[in-house]
Amino acid sequence: MNRYILTDEVRSEYKSQVEAFLKMIGDNPASGDIYEKDFSDTKLNPCTLGEILEEIGYEESDRGDDGWPMDFWIAYEKAGSPSVKIAGCGMTFEIILRGWGDQQQC
Repeated sequence: MNRYILTDEVRSEYKSQVEAFLKMIGDNPASGDIYEKDFSDTKLNPCTLGEILEEIGYEESDRGDDGWPMDFWIAYEKAGSPSVKIAGCGMTFEIILRGWGDQQQC
């Protein structure tokens, strides 16, 4: 199995979790809190998590990395919804979906 292909099994297991996370952020628009959903050690990777966000209507708006420790971030936006970022580290295989309650750019 190619881990970079979003299979129906992975989609059905994680899409509802992503939607619930996005709803939680949207339900707290003025809080200013940082929300995180840790997807480390799951069947998701940055590519497949990004595909799920795109299926929900988000579009990639920015991406970056710091090079040396392989930290990365990929920003996603959707009109009328909180901005989110996929962030992680290639050395530790960490992958986190992060959003801000005040709907500012993460």
